Amino acid sequence: MLKSKVALATLLGLVISGCSSDEPGIDIAQADSINIEAIAFDAENSSVNFKLVDDQGELLNGAEKSQFLVAFMGLPEKTEMKGMAFPWHQTESFGCDEEDCNVQLTATGPGEYQFAAPQGIEWQPQVVYHRVALQVRTGSVESTFEIISE
Repeated sequence: MLKSKVALATLLGLVISGCSSDEPGIDIAQADSINIEAIAFDAENSSVNFKLVDDQGELLNGAEKSQFLVAFMGLPEKTEMKGMAFPWHQTESFGCDEEDCNVQLTATGPGEYQFAAPQGIEWQPQVVYHRVALQVRTGSVESTFEIISE
């Protein structure tokens, strides 16, 4: 009788507390693919917000310590870039390719992240159009470069 009460109490405890994290998604270190989605950037505040998912659409958590590259680009006009034929432009790049970095991604929700340039970016006066390029990688898995225009 005592054993069944202990078993029932244990079972109820597991049901009430849950067996796993309430945060949806998987850890980025376990991902076999990385995709960047829902990108929004604010050139004035030098920040970019995005979501990381794998090929199955699972949110990827724990990317704060991942390796990444963010490049903000400023152009004097809207132009189509072809190959390496860039018109005059201003580029400010930030990234981390080692364990201990002075810049990092900030988690804003499950699978959602933000990067903000530490000192902001002082755009040249002729810059009127902005783009941002973003890549995230961990271990041997990396996203493709995503380039977003204003």
